[in-house]
Amino acid sequence: MILCLTHQIQTIALGLDTPEGYRYQNYLADFQTMENLCVVVDTFIHQHSATIKDISALGITLGPGSYTGLRLGVTTFKTLAKIIDCPIYGLHSLTAMVRQANFQDGVYAAIIPAMKGWVNLGMFTSHKGQVSRLSTDVLITEETAHRQLMSIEEPIIILDAGSKTLQSNVQKSHHTYHGNFLLNPQTLSDYVSTCLASEIPPQFDTLSPIYATPIE
Repeated sequence: MILCLTHQIQTIALGLDTPEGYRYQNYLADFQTMENLCVVVDTFIHQHSATIKDISALGITLGPGSYTGLRLGVTTFKTLAKIIDCPIYGLHSLTAMVRQANFQDGVYAAIIPAMKGWVNLGMFTSHKGQVSRLSTDVLITEETAHRQLMSIEEPIIILDAGSKTLQSNVQKSHHTYHGNFLLNPQTLSDYVSTCLASEIPPQFDTLSPIYATPIE
């Protein structure tokens, strides 16, 4: 079984591929949940008639996102990987959003809210199911993000994990807008399965949270 953890600013989700099908659950990413993440994970696994020993691989999104949430999540899953002695793989959160959506070929803007008035923004292209990055991520104000997105003349697909300001300003534009976009851990599970099938080495030593640097 592959156990996955996805992060967004206010929520996390755990997912597990069980014999009955894929199962996942969303949680509020508050301090209590993240401080007791080991207990939350153990409870989730047992709810689906499994134990830690049934886990064959781990997957986790690496951010950008909450500093504390990402740090605790990555630390917890790296510890689990060491205890279980199983491979672990990480995927950039904005990349995961585009891999999950992948509605059609084209240009995608993936957005995860940061501190008040700021967002993490990444630009991607998708062609025949293959997602490629167009630029490095930026941490910018919502106003700057709106201005940059509106300056793009060709229609693009915007995936927004919850920026209310952008939602009110962008959804009526010439772009295709998907608001309150939540990551499904199954996207991450599919990525881990691909890594295992391709015999990609586990990422334990290089796994660390991703944080963006603010740009004025």
